[in-house]
Amino acid sequence: MRTLLAALALLPLPVVAQQECPAGLDPTTPAEHFRFHPDGTVTHLATGLVWQRCPLGTTWNDQGTPDDYLDDTCDGTPTTHTWQAALNSAVGSDLRLPNIKELGSIVELACVTPALNTRVFPWNPDWPWNRENGRRGWRVWSATPSHAVNGVVYIRTMDVDGGASGADTSDQAFYVLLVR
Repeated sequence: MRTLLAALALLPLPVVAQQECPAGLDPTTPAEHFRFHPDGTVTHLATGLVWQRCPLGTTWNDQGTPDDYLDDTCDGTPTTHTWQAALNSAVGSDLRLPNIKELGSIVELACVTPALNTRVFPWNPDWPWNRENGRRGWRVWSATPSHAVNGVVYIRTMDVDGGASGADTSDQAFYVLLVR
């Protein structure tokens, strides 16, 4: 029995993320900073940008209560895209991939896992994490190129888990939030 318990203890546990917002920190992106629209978008009043509330691959669901944004969800599992596919995802619409400064404007600095206001962006902690380059987290593409090394192009990304920005090769697959 002890051998079985010891063997079970060595098995990897599933990663379950729960948003953490330590007490005493003032929110940087409270819901009052956004105007909610019945089409699954929000206007960030500080920037005037209109954001899709759900990442590509998911469907916004107001639960039949369009005036109550607290019960809204993003149903399904977000899809990951290479940078070029992310850029192309908005072709033919008035939406586009945000630049890294625009992504930074919606980061909730008082919370992690995710570093977004989940009332505004109903991020689901059960969505799979990206695991590129040995890192874990929910990475989102920006439209901002970073640099190139030996012909390999790096693009600025945001880690929704902690809110930090980074640079990743354009051939990797990450989540997409669109803006106009």
